[in-house]
Amino acid sequence: MQRNGQFGHSIYSILPYVREREVKRLPGLMLRELIVGVTVGCIVGFSGCTQGPRAPAIQDETVYRNSQEGFHFVPPENWKQQARAEFPAGPVPQKRLLVEYRCFTSEKPASLDVSMVDVSEARSLAECVREQGVEDDWPPAGPIEDLKVGGRAAARGIFATRAGGEPRLREIVAVRKGGRVYLFTAVFAPSDTRSKEAVRNAVATLTW
Repeated sequence: MQRNGQFGHSIYSILPYVREREVKRLPGLMLRELIVGVTVGCIVGFSGCTQGPRAPAIQDETVYRNSQEGFHFVPPENWKQQARAEFPAGPVPQKRLLVEYRCFTSEKPASLDVSMVDVSEARSLAECVREQGVEDDWPPAGPIEDLKVGGRAAARGIFATRAGGEPRLREIVAVRKGGRVYLFTAVFAPSDTRSKEAVRNAVATLTW
């Protein structure tokens, strides 16, 4: 096992064109400079040419802002941010989590996830909500409603299941922006009307 601060290869394997005896003849200072130069070059070479998902620092901010996607909203008060991710510009063929919040003060745990996925504009938002809602055997608990969120077309559906013998509700709001759909997914106990209202109030603050 390689530990931090240890190299997996000797200086001779890193510099295949420098003979071992020639390296040993270098003065101490020159040898150290050579090793530092090679190390920095390797780090830049491996980390400077790739771009992928980034996990910013988790913070309990009063307003969640996503400059890449161009929206912001006010999360439920006193809910704690548990995860956050940012993605480079480009297609999003599979659902990607942007931010997750959890409430630890309610009688039963409650959560709010915000994710995104590219969906053909030919598909209705009701279809998107239904497809996401029934995942993992959560049957619909009511009709899907059409609404407006942040001045854009949206749809909301509620789904139900039992987790560990306890009834749970999943409420999903899908908002469309061109060919991309943003999903606000909340999970809470049926009796937890406080969390339900907190989530709905948060979604209502969505601004583009």
